[in-house]
Amino acid sequence: MIAGHVACSYDAQRLLRLRPVNIIFLFTASYLPDIADKTIAVVFGMSGRGYFHSLTVMFALYALAYIIISKVRRDYRIFVHLAALYYALHLMFDFPELVILFWPFLGPMQHGGHFLPLEHLNNYYILWQHPGMLSAEIVFITIFVIIRIKDLKANHRI
Repeated sequence: MIAGHVACSYDAQRLLRLRPVNIIFLFTASYLPDIADKTIAVVFGMSGRGYFHSLTVMFALYALAYIIISKVRRDYRIFVHLAALYYALHLMFDFPELVILFWPFLGPMQHGGHFLPLEHLNNYYILWQHPGMLSAEIVFITIFVIIRIKDLKANHRI
């Protein structure tokens, strides 16, 4: 999933009736694994899915953020939980290989070829290598648009 991570996280937030959050926070938490791994991939010439697509890193970041926020601003712990939810949804809908998801417990990280963003987009969307994921993106984005229109109508902004 490329475009649908924010929509998926927003949908989950609304369907679970969780407190609405700032769109920048939603975007950053939803795309954190990609932001980190794609940056590492471009700088160090690795594949696009790496350490930040593992549950080990996700739980380590969650624990670290929870400890820090608990000491600094206890009332912000809900944001740590929300970020962990968005991160987990990202991993769930990216379907990383088990070696990546459970790194380092199933072996070392496999460093495939170089990450080429434009080639990745071409393979994903144009060559339809992942039609199931494309379908999921369409569904989540459609639900997002419906919920967003409903929210705007409720707030009398439409």
